[in-house]
Amino acid sequence: MTRTRKKDKIDRVCIPAKWSCANNECEAVWESSATWVSKAKVDNKISAKDLTKKDYAKQKCKKCGNSDNNLEEYPLVSKRLIFEERWYRVYGLWKCECKNEWASAYTWILLESYKNMILGPGLTERDYFKQDCKTCKGNHDIKDITLTSYRHLMRRNRDNVHHKGHMSEHCGKCRIHVRKCQEHESSVL
Repeated sequence: MTRTRKKDKIDRVCIPAKWSCANNECEAVWESSATWVSKAKVDNKISAKDLTKKDYAKQKCKKCGNSDNNLEEYPLVSKRLIFEERWYRVYGLWKCECKNEWASAYTWILLESYKNMILGPGLTERDYFKQDCKTCKGNHDIKDITLTSYRHLMRRNRDNVHHKGHMSEHCGKCRIHVRKCQEHESSVL
């Protein structure tokens, strides 16, 4: 949700969204993990129905080829990434005061914060589960670790990507909850 680009002098952010084909004969509906929407509209929490076609980059219908389609909903919430009806799994970028930085596909933020598109710096410590720095190995105050940004978690091709596994010993959610991240993953992915 925090990737940005300028196109036609409009700042845009990349967010997951739901689309429908505008061709009355087609009726196709799809989800896209990469929809470019005006940053100003996203920041002001303007709903999809109140956007004009100039506020977002168009997407082509894969079924009929129509290029002028309707943005129905954003940000898209994937039910498979919800935990206990209030936490949402995202891809997060983290930073420790020791200057170590890392990415984690096991970042959990409040579902409400995700829906409200509160960006990393705007989140409070209550809005997400903290992670430990593996470089410091817990030899610091956990308050010195920050979630700098996050985006929608995209499904990866399991055949082509090496996955190092979840480091549950560094995960705040795994330390607190009986149901570990990997147990949640096996039931939804």
